[in-house]
Amino acid sequence: MGGGLFELRPSGRSGIGRAFYFFLVGRRVVIGHAFIKKTRETPDRELKIARRRVGELQKELRRRGFANGGWREVRSDPRFASELRVLTVELLARPERRAAALLVAHSLAHPDPLVRIAAATAAAEVLQQGRGLARERFRIYLHDEDSLVRMLAATCLARFAPGDPSLAPLTMAEPTPPAHDPIHTSTIVHGTWAAGSEWWRLAGDYFRYLRTAAAPDLYAGDDLFHWSGAWKESARKRGAKQLAKWAAAHQAPCLNLFTHSHGGNVAMLATHRGLTVGRLVLLSCPVHWTKYRPKPGTVGGMLSIRTHLDLVILGDRGGQRFPKDSGIRERILDLWFSHSASHEPEVWKANHLEQALPGSVCAHAP
Repeated sequence: MGGGLFELRPSGRSGIGRAFYFFLVGRRVVIGHAFIKKTRETPDRELKIARRRVGELQKELRRRGFANGGWREVRSDPRFASELRVLTVELLARPERRAAALLVAHSLAHPDPLVRIAAATAAAEVLQQGRGLARERFRIYLHDEDSLVRMLAATCLARFAPGDPSLAPLTMAEPTPPAHDPIHTSTIVHGTWAAGSEWWRLAGDYFRYLRTAAAPDLYAGDDLFHWSGAWKESARKRGAKQLAKWAAAHQAPCLNLFTHSHGGNVAMLATHRGLTVGRLVLLSCPVHWTKYRPKPGTVGGMLSIRTHLDLVILGDRGGQRFPKDSGIRERILDLWFSHSASHEPEVWKANHLEQALPGSVCAHAP
């Protein structure tokens, strides 16, 4: 539609619809306007409404200090997009390996790195020598400036080659917990690939926000809990064992845990090793319920906070929704695709998430 504006063309019982959308930094998609189309041509009035809303959002984002209005244009060669549509229609009409291979090969040149990563993942399944090609692409995107691209590339690479040396810098040596005085406290359990990140550490933005706004008892010793952060089931099991040992070394019979990604599964596994969790907050947790679930009677209030269509969880091949009988309350943010938004202080403030926290069964819990 021009000016960074794109068009969706849904149809249903009410008729043919149109929705105009655009992209924000962080790969968030915003639908600016939608309507039921009753004429052959799109009315200028509807386009003007969508463009006016784009302008209003840009103005507001500039007021808040976002560069370039806080959004990005996605540019694509019209010929490339047309060929992509044709190949997609052909695959839907003829779901065969050759049609899939043609679509995958074409998508490897897509202008968006997230699409290229998805195509590389599919290439490993449908193209000859596809695994080698996929690993090469994943390694390239481990160094992308976009954190979502990096995390998705790392997760996909780990699925096909968990021992790839390129993943080593994203993990950390396993800790040895020292003995400490008793504590009644909250702590953060980071997720996959986050062992070297700053957000969960003492000087990190999420740590500082959480301690100020939601968990004044957040543990702030010089031996914060961490695990390797590797994308392996064995690493999560070791992480659970280490978390239980860390709690025992600190003489903490009960912990309130704020967990991100597979850190939530580490926490749930730790309950099978004697850990009691007063409050469990699961941020963007990949759901593998038959494999990772807490031991009955060991966890108090539980809350899952996530975005729509988390791309990293899709790459992990996990679910996003816990079973209805799990006892886990759900809070879905009005955000799309992001894996890290759930631990961003601005997102917590905007959604008043500190007010949504479940109660804790730990004694002396705030």
